[in-house]
Amino acid sequence: MSDSTFKPPTRYPGGGKFVVLLLMGICLFIAGFGWWYQVQNQQQVLRWLGPENAELVQHGTKVTATKLKKTTGEVASDSSKSESDPTIEITKAGGFSHMRLLLLRDSTYYWQEKIEETPAWEYLCRFSDENGRSFELLIDPATGSFQVPGNHRILRCKPAFQEFLETFFQEQFWKFL
Repeated sequence: MSDSTFKPPTRYPGGGKFVVLLLMGICLFIAGFGWWYQVQNQQQVLRWLGPENAELVQHGTKVTATKLKKTTGEVASDSSKSESDPTIEITKAGGFSHMRLLLLRDSTYYWQEKIEETPAWEYLCRFSDENGRSFELLIDPATGSFQVPGNHRILRCKPAFQEFLETFFQEQFWKFL
């Protein structure tokens, strides 16, 4: 037998506190990076829509979609729709929260693409709030194109979002087809 006696492991003073503080630091870093990433991923959309309009897209309390008779060219929002065009509220429609999120993401659009031909606008979405502010967006799901009436810039979205748009609007307007 040996004369050595069992010695419990040596406790490091403050060892547990150090681990807890290290984990808290890592969590704060990850949270800060997540916040920074979200802000960076919306810079071009904010310049295109403007901060007030982007806020209406994200938090608008009432959102309606009007199915337009297919029109091409620069469309003024008031002249593009008529009383016979069907309009529905889509604020609580299934999938609309995802649409709001994707509309505000830079990665949704092709920013460098120059659009030469004007799409046949099929839908006009109006985002509004309880203070009477509103914002309109022209959408052509067939080509994945978007335009703010009065703004000459036309954007195209990526194929996954385009498929989502086509399906979303077909499901909302199926009774009018």
